[in-house]
Amino acid sequence: MSLFLKVETRSKLLGNKKRDTVLIAVDRIHKIESFGAEGGCVITHGNPPEQVVCETSAVPLLRSSLVDLTKFV
Repeated sequence: MSLFLKVETRSKLLGNKKRDTVLIAVDRIHKIESFGAEGGCVITHGNPPEQVVCETSAVPLLRSSLVDLTKFV
């Protein structure tokens, strides 16, 4: 079973006001860096490493992504 972190990022298209949704495999995440008091975080993942700027702060992002594995036992 693969676990993914679903994040919303700024669109890569200029002038597009919509957000892009990116799925990142949890086992490919190297680090998550927070901006501190401001919202958002940077997720470094993959090989070679790639960075994604997420609109959600790190703590709420991780809390919303928690999986209760006891439901699958």
